[in-house]
Amino acid sequence: MIYLASVNACMHCLLVLLFVVPAAFGSEDFSPPNNLHDLQAALDSLQLPVVSNVSAAIGALSGARSSPDRAGCASACNLLGNMLRDDVFRPASWEFIQQQSSYWSNQQVETQPACRVLPKSAKEVAVAYLVATTSLCNFAVKGGGHAAFAGASSIQAGITIDLQNLDSLSVSADKTLTQVGAGNKWIDVYEHLTPKELAVVGGRVSDIGVSGLTLGGGISYFSGRRGWACDGVVNYEVVLANGKIYNASVSTNPDLYWALRGGGNNFGIVTRLDLETFPQGDMLGGVNTYSLTANTSLFSAYQDFVIDQAQDQDAALILGFAYIQGTWLAVNNYEYPKPITSPAIFRNFFAVPKISSTERITNLTDLTAELTTYNPHGYR
Repeated sequence: MIYLASVNACMHCLLVLLFVVPAAFGSEDFSPPNNLHDLQAALDSLQLPVVSNVSAAIGALSGARSSPDRAGCASACNLLGNMLRDDVFRPASWEFIQQQSSYWSNQQVETQPACRVLPKSAKEVAVAYLVATTSLCNFAVKGGGHAAFAGASSIQAGITIDLQNLDSLSVSADKTLTQVGAGNKWIDVYEHLTPKELAVVGGRVSDIGVSGLTLGGGISYFSGRRGWACDGVVNYEVVLANGKIYNASVSTNPDLYWALRGGGNNFGIVTRLDLETFPQGDMLGGVNTYSLTANTSLFSAYQDFVIDQAQDQDAALILGFAYIQGTWLAVNNYEYPKPITSPAIFRNFFAVPKISSTERITNLTDLTAELTTYNPHGYR
């Protein structure tokens, strides 16, 4: 599929390479632990339940630090296995194989970490990060797993921190805010909100992760009127390089808040996003397919659409071309957030003869699930 309009350039998954801390934090030390004493102190500060053999496992990191990579990662996986117990998985285990198959791209599937860690809280995310960095083991973080290149949200022979268990969803009493765990995909959010006739500015494909798309910016069906997904974030909960957990909003750590709005993976591991929430009922949407001979008419309609959109910011469009079973086709998506069958802004598109159409009045969950069928798993 070739999308010529409304291209989403956002990252759909997290890969932590470097943590950069905004200056507004002043003199606070954001350095990661650089020795085992610092690691022990950082872990103690998280006040996790005490488990046996941790001190011995931390001691085992000493030799591994002098010969990093595989040795460091093996020792780190052992320590995490002691601390997080049932949330650490090694190659060849059934759980590991199942988790590896959850990626959208084959390049990601083929990337084999030394172990996979599935934390259940921000504190456990901090533990996984602290152990990885102190052991000099490369690590990556997986949100939804939809990126298309090796190493995007997994790491060869390193530690993959998979956020899938950070799946909490909670709507405020006044229905203006939804707290979303960073391991959710958009289908989880929409299935939670649609019965309540609510929505957030989020992804157009249901199988994409909330955290990666939002940290990369995030184009939405509602972006014409409400901006990108990052514009709808009220607060981030994030683990920074020192292993501590912070909140970032307009009033709390505002420099970090603005940095995270499209800042991708450069500032920390986001564990929760609090999203502006608004009323949303049924809406128009679907996919229309055209012969390639209609391309001139469609481009003309697109030009008119761009000019007219200033007068109707509710309309959303994806203009694309696809090569399907030996035939080039034009494949367009039209969405409108109201139950109106023929919005005037789409009149020129709807006048072009089409081969097929799924245009209908339905809900956001249904429309994003439909677009997922055009983005199947298992390709490179």
